[in-house]
Amino acid sequence: MRTLVWKLLFIVPSVFLIEFFPWTCHRWFIAIALLLVPILTAFLFATWFFPVLRILPGNTWNVFWIPVLFIFLGLASAPDVGRPPAH
Repeated sequence: MRTLVWKLLFIVPSVFLIEFFPWTCHRWFIAIALLLVPILTAFLFATWFFPVLRILPGNTWNVFWIPVLFIFLGLASAPDVGRPPAH
């Protein structure tokens, strides 16, 4: 189960990275973000999500649905996905 959680710590930020950053970003900025986002997400999981997971019933359900919720939030907050960048 711990392996699954650590994999999600890298999958979820990657989805956010793809959804939030426009295609016209500089490559160095994306490289820095790829390094920082998993670290910040691990901190967020350790300080906020794990205590919530202990409170809510059904640990397996929570570990599955919280990342799914994040993916849908990322998709919903990125209205320009699939649209070419405006010049």
